[in-house]
Amino acid sequence: MRLVTNIVEEFRKNLEWATRIDIASAWATRTESLSALVQEVERRGISVRAIVGISGRATDPDALRLLQEAGELRIADDPPLFHPKFYHFQGQAKAVAWIGSANFTAAGGFGQRGEQHAPQNTETLFETRDVAAAAEWFEAEWKEHEEVCREQLEKYRQERKKRPPEPSIKRIVHAPNIGPDARSVFLDEAKDWGGYVRALEECDTWWKHQRRCKFSVLGETDSWVHTIARLRPLAESRDWSKLEAQECKKLLGLIGGEGGWALLGNMRGAGTACSSFEKDSVLRRRIGEIVERVVNAKDHEFPEYAVKAVNAVEELDGYSIGIATRLLAIARPDRCVSLNGQSRRLLVARFPNVGRLSTTGGYGRLLQQVYRQPWYHASEPEDQCELEWWGMRAALLDCFVYERSGT
Repeated sequence: MRLVTNIVEEFRKNLEWATRIDIASAWATRTESLSALVQEVERRGISVRAIVGISGRATDPDALRLLQEAGELRIADDPPLFHPKFYHFQGQAKAVAWIGSANFTAAGGFGQRGEQHAPQNTETLFETRDVAAAAEWFEAEWKEHEEVCREQLEKYRQERKKRPPEPSIKRIVHAPNIGPDARSVFLDEAKDWGGYVRALEECDTWWKHQRRCKFSVLGETDSWVHTIARLRPLAESRDWSKLEAQECKKLLGLIGGEGGWALLGNMRGAGTACSSFEKDSVLRRRIGEIVERVVNAKDHEFPEYAVKAVNAVEELDGYSIGIATRLLAIARPDRCVSLNGQSRRLLVARFPNVGRLSTTGGYGRLLQQVYRQPWYHASEPEDQCELEWWGMRAALLDCFVYERSGT
């Protein structure tokens, strides 16, 4: 085992003898190192396999194209975040593997001084000649991802062109150890709707970097957006007495682990209330009728209707403000915020003038402050994806303030 610090120079030296190179990197960009790899493929016909992540759209589409033309390419989409930095050089007489902190990017240590994107980070890689375990790991990852076609790469190029990575996204990508409280910085810069979108993307990237975290903010599954989109039709049902057992569990966040349906606060601690909600169809109908009045409320009737609904739910035996606001946030994610045990501390830090959030009065003041935010009262966006987020903009505050144990 030895330490590789002059990454660019030693990468070039390895290209001279390697007949096969396997790469697994969270991101990739165009660099002189990538160009040297392509030239060696053309000169000697060496074999190249690469698995590259595209989280936050930080990967350059041209880098993907070059890797695909040079050999075999597989893309790792998220969640969960694909985050390795792995390079396996194999030749006729020897083989070495590099494992460390350097992505296959200029900022990750593979750029030359003087290039357009010169190295920004101090990176290191450990080199080992005991490559059996490393080779086995790569083969397993290779089987987990499918080979991409040119049409898929072009689709990614167009998506990235339409929604390029923000500098702040790149900053988070290269500094993943931002503390939980630092997420408020994302909202500090949300002076309009575009700023809120960037904040959501930053928060999405932050969550994907958390260890053992299998959920995200904007992902197609196991995310805040997915949870709200899938549960909202249940909450809008006119007759809650007809909800099936699984639907009841989903509404209360009782299915699955920490992510998925449990986002926006799970109600596992409210055992009696959860049991009665599942078993008592008359009670469910009553709660559904309370929520329905909020679903049908006009914009100018908030937050008054929301506060009345919370009071009505809290009057039921065993029901708390946490259950009430979760259900309201699912039913009207454009207007209501989930107030749960994992979100209160950072909500108070973010909106210090609301007073005690354990009271309905505090909840009403919280909603009023949310409605005053410049990103909140922005006009509807034309982009269909952003339009979906716009319809959830109040409930999505939870992703900025939810405190996960261990983060």
